[in-house]
Amino acid sequence: MKYFRITILVLLGIVTALAVHPGGGDSGIYSLSCDMSLGARRVRDVNNVSISLRQTLISIGYEQEAEEVISLIGEIFPDLEELRGLPVEERISVLAGMIKQRIELYNWQEGKEVLYFDLPEVLRDKKALCLGYAQIVFVLGKTLGLEVEVMRVWLDRYRTHTANLIKLDSGYVILDLSVADADYYKSKIFVWEEDFEKEGVIWRLKAGSSIAKACEIVQRIDEQGIIASRYINNGIIKGKLGLYEKARQDFDRAIDLEPDNPDGFYNRGIAKVVLGLYGEAISDFDKAIVLNPYNANVFYQCGLAKTELNLYDEALYYFDRAIDLNPDDAGFWFNRGWVYFVLDKMGKAVADFKEAIRINPELYSQLPSEIQGLLK
Repeated sequence: MKYFRITILVLLGIVTALAVHPGGGDSGIYSLSCDMSLGARRVRDVNNVSISLRQTLISIGYEQEAEEVISLIGEIFPDLEELRGLPVEERISVLAGMIKQRIELYNWQEGKEVLYFDLPEVLRDKKALCLGYAQIVFVLGKTLGLEVEVMRVWLDRYRTHTANLIKLDSGYVILDLSVADADYYKSKIFVWEEDFEKEGVIWRLKAGSSIAKACEIVQRIDEQGIIASRYINNGIIKGKLGLYEKARQDFDRAIDLEPDNPDGFYNRGIAKVVLGLYGEAISDFDKAIVLNPYNANVFYQCGLAKTELNLYDEALYYFDRAIDLNPDDAGFWFNRGWVYFVLDKMGKAVADFKEAIRINPELYSQLPSEIQGLLK
């Protein structure tokens, strides 16, 4: 008899995850009172700004919405052009403060379908999650002559977050507006190759770096990657509504646009599990692992899919790796315990169940009485 407790975590580890305080060795938390030094004045050259905005918006997929977005930006940021004459570092700080003062961090909670990552929605309601903020910084920064990129960050190695990377003459700064306990985070200036080392399509923070530890694993993305991130979020929304086939189509589109995005394969794998396409899901999870081998949840979900095909010995490898990467997740221990139970390795099963219950005592009630008796 098989007793797997499979939880499909559609929203776990996705681009819309809220930022936490990055921490780390640099004191890069800023308050608006320090940055907002300019009064509100109208943009001096509306035509030039509009042309620049339109070009940037089209490059990230907003061709149909460009006029609305430009109009909303003009209403919310009438003094934007005044920043152009500032020194670059000051321009970044003032822009960050201006955006954070006028666009509030959205307090997303489970069950809410509005995620505030599409720019028209963000600007109409003046609310944003990380991807919304990153796009605003990208669009306005480009308009002001800044060399801005968008950067995917895996917080705690599994919760996908989005921030900005800005190039200066002397190096780079990381800018993150979706910080819950401060106005924004800006790193010290650093030399990219001295602080990060490349591993395939991702970059890992080197030991001893002063950059925030939250940036341990990152991926620099281009305009196509920004569009792909929105497709992933749209797929997540469809998944929350139970529209898994349509969600899969969005993930297909994201992968077409950005084939080196591990989150595209991860989320498509989740959708395929729900649709009962376990073999295809495993293929997607394995591709995600090749692109980013540090996300414990991908190994975990692949292990669960393996159990659906009764590939228990293979599932053990994935659960082992998930636990190696994140030993504090009770679900990893719990489900590996079930695999050991099915394989009649009772000593190992009991040890895993005990560890799972130590981390999360509520799991005890999910065990059948005969297994509960073994734990006493």
